[in-house]
Amino acid sequence: MSSFDGVHTLDRATKYAMEKALIAQGYLIHHLPEVVNFLFSPKQVVIHLALVTLLQSAVMGITFSRKTFKRWWRLLMSDAGKRIQKLEQKMEQCSTYKDWITLAEELDCIRGLDKWRADDSSPLFDGRVLRKRITDTQNMLFRSDIFDLMFRLRGGLARDQDGTQHEGLYTLAAAGTKNIVEKYHNTVATALNFVCDSDEREVPDDAKLAFFNETRHSYGRTALLLSGGAYLGYYHMGVSKALWGEGLLPRVISGASAGSLMAAMIGSKTDKELQEIFYGEEDTDDFRRDYFKTSTAIRSPTGARLEKLLPEFLRPYLNPLLCLIFDGKIINLDIQHLKTVVIENVGQYTFQEGARFVHTLHHTTRR
Repeated sequence: MSSFDGVHTLDRATKYAMEKALIAQGYLIHHLPEVVNFLFSPKQVVIHLALVTLLQSAVMGITFSRKTFKRWWRLLMSDAGKRIQKLEQKMEQCSTYKDWITLAEELDCIRGLDKWRADDSSPLFDGRVLRKRITDTQNMLFRSDIFDLMFRLRGGLARDQDGTQHEGLYTLAAAGTKNIVEKYHNTVATALNFVCDSDEREVPDDAKLAFFNETRHSYGRTALLLSGGAYLGYYHMGVSKALWGEGLLPRVISGASAGSLMAAMIGSKTDKELQEIFYGEEDTDDFRRDYFKTSTAIRSPTGARLEKLLPEFLRPYLNPLLCLIFDGKIINLDIQHLKTVVIENVGQYTFQEGARFVHTLHHTTRR
C-alpha cells in the first residue's frame, strides 16, 4: 500500500468516527430528559430510599437477633454463661472503678482471658525484645545508674514500643491488656520518676528539663479526646469522673460539639470544684445539666410569615414540615439557652485569659 492510500484510508476512518460521534451525541441529547427523569424522578428516589432503608433495617435486625439469641443460649444452656451474664449486669451497675475492675478480672477468669493476659507471646508485638528492655531498665534502676538510664531512655523510649499500641491488645480482655505490656509501661514510669527525683547535685535541673523535653517527643503524652453526640455527650462526664477518681485525668483535654462543652467545663474547674460536681448531690451543686433545649420556632423569616397565614389549629401539625423546608431541620436547638448554661458552668474568658487560667490550674491541681 502506497503512502497516498494510507492517508486516504486514515481520512475516511476519521470522517466515519466523527459522523458516528455526532449521531451518538444527538441521540444522547434527544433522550437525556428521559434518562434523567428515570434516575432522579421523585418516584425512583423514594424507591431507592426505601430499598436502602429496608436493607439497613434487615442488617440491624439480623445483628440484633444474633446477639439476643447468643445471649439467651448462653444464659439457658451454660453455667459459665449464667455467671458471665450476672457479672456483666453487675458491671453495668458499678459506681466506682475499684468495684468494676474486680468484676472485670473475675469475668476474664471465667472466659479464660487471664491466661491470655499472662502469656507474653503474641503476633502483635515482639515479646522477647520487650522482656529484654524491661530487664535492662530494672537492672539500671537497681544499680542506681542514672546516667546510663537517661541515655537508654533518651535513645530507645517509645510509646508504641515494638507494637504495644496495637488495638487488638486492648479489645479482648475486660480488665486490661497483656501483663507484659502493662509491666513495660509501669517500668518506664518508675524510671522517669527516678530521674525526676534524683539529686540536683548528681543531675542538674536544666539537664533534667532538657531530658524530659526530648523524651516527651518520643514517649508522648496522654490526651483525652471527647467526641460529639448531643445528649450522649453526658457520658463524657462519667468517663472523666472515673479517670479523675483514679488520678488519671490527662492534662490535655479537647472535644468536638458536645464533647467541647464537657471539656471546657472540666478544664476550668479545680479539684475541689470537680469533687462537688462528680460526687455532690444533683440538687445541691451549681453545675447545670440542662445544656440542650429544643425549640420548634421557625427561624426563617419567610417560613415564619407563612406559618402566620395558617389557621391556628393547623400550626402544631404543619410546624415540623415548615421547619424542615425552610430551616433544614425539624427541631431547632435553642442557642441562647445553650449560651447561658455554658457561661454559668464555665464562665466568660477570652482565649488569652483561658490559656492563663488553664496554665494556673495545671500547677495547682494534680492534673
